[in-house]
Amino acid sequence: MTLAIRQPIKTLVYASLGLFIRIFVSTHFKDNLRQRVEITTPINDWKRIQEAIYLWNSGLDPYSGNLLHEYPVSLQFYKIIASYFNVDLAFAITDVIIALLLRQSLASEQSSKAQWVFLTYLFSPLTILACAGQSTSIFTNFLISIICLTLQIEQFRALTCVLCAFLACNNIHYATTILPIFLCIEYCSYRRQNKQHSKDTSELTYYSNHKKFLSSLIISGSLCLLSVITLMLASYLLMSNKWSFLKATYLFVLRVQDLTPNIGMIWYFFTVMFDFFADFFICVVQINAFIHAIPISVCLRDHPFFALSITILMSTIFQPYPNLAHIGLTTSLLAQYLDLIPFMRQGLKVACAMISCLSLMPVFWHLWIMMDTANANFYFGATLAFSASLVLLLMDLLTAHGHMVIKRKYDLYNKEKTESGCFS
Repeated sequence: MTLAIRQPIKTLVYASLGLFIRIFVSTHFKDNLRQRVEITTPINDWKRIQEAIYLWNSGLDPYSGNLLHEYPVSLQFYKIIASYFNVDLAFAITDVIIALLLRQSLASEQSSKAQWVFLTYLFSPLTILACAGQSTSIFTNFLISIICLTLQIEQFRALTCVLCAFLACNNIHYATTILPIFLCIEYCSYRRQNKQHSKDTSELTYYSNHKKFLSSLIISGSLCLLSVITLMLASYLLMSNKWSFLKATYLFVLRVQDLTPNIGMIWYFFTVMFDFFADFFICVVQINAFIHAIPISVCLRDHPFFALSITILMSTIFQPYPNLAHIGLTTSLLAQYLDLIPFMRQGLKVACAMISCLSLMPVFWHLWIMMDTANANFYFGATLAFSASLVLLLMDLLTAHGHMVIKRKYDLYNKEKTESGCFS
């Protein structure tokens, strides 16, 4: 059997196995998983979606109380799923499609890395648990996976900008990924043009023509902004000409109004803080969440896909309501950078810390909430250590990437110097 036939069959077998695992876990453990704070948060809880759909169908405003914090267009999408599809099956199929889309987005030039990303996402316990627990962040991951595929196709530039707008509307902290996505679009477009014209571009970059590069970024940004305005108007019309969803969605997230525990550390930070200082530190936290996108994009402009992965990781770290679905997507995207492992110094420590913290979180939660033999500090200690391990992973990745880039340039320089010496 040839490789061309064998590879699709293996992919189909893996996808079927991943789908079966998700359906099995969802069937037997769904009720327990939906109660886990590591999986569901106030902004991605399917139970809240079901109640909001009931209120909406009854002619009531789903944003009138403290129930719903999802984007109105997303609510309409969830309403269609709840009305016409089996919810468990819809979540499972969507999650498997995410793995396939991530694989396809890398398959053209990095087939081995594409397979690693595919298998990592498909069989990651984090994504399986998030899917079985019906975290709506699965659909956010689905949106990101579509963007990763479409940004490489020139004809889909406008579609990618619209999807970026929808991603930012659906999760405001993922607005930080827009600039790296635009850089990826320009990078892919530049490479396609050079392949068609067979140009030698060893000394050029996709941003060498500054005027063309900036004008293209402005066009993409304008399309994205226009799409955001259109989506906001669509939400306004969906909510019967009301803007109540703005306070219940974006202001809710930015002001961190619900301090229910999660795998992040911001919830505890504001729980123990005096109200007098809360507004100031909310501004500091949110500025910290958004401000890194530009310097990361500028510093890693020669490697825009790595910049995109790093930005997604940073959004996961600094957003106030992270969950396992975010971590699962981030770790899966990082699987394409296995060549960084020889340059990483903290890889084993970070992996052990993450596994230990994720294992201890349910234990400390049970001791705190169920048995009343511990307090919030136990659970917060696990989440703090987990966040610290993510920050350490981020720093290690950036350092390893810098070392790898310098080493490759140095080796190339030595090679050129040797060749020139032989012919001198």
